[in-house]
Amino acid sequence: MLKYHDTEQFLKDYRNYIDGKGITNAHIARKIGISPQQLQNIYKKQQLTIYDITRLCNAVDYDVTIDIKPIHD
Repeated sequence: MLKYHDTEQFLKDYRNYIDGKGITNAHIARKIGISPQQLQNIYKKQQLTIYDITRLCNAVDYDVTIDIKPIHD
């Protein structure tokens, strides 16, 4: 399972996951329907959107669940 705490952490975990599975960026770009350069632009973002995270996860057959809870729980 991948968790999102911040963009830097998510992308590090995501890249480790795809590297470990032998999944290429070209494969991910094809699954998302964008060019490899556009994928690199997503990787360079300061803050990923929910849409970005969903597309990246769906490309490696992961579903995205958003857990909303009180800050002081």
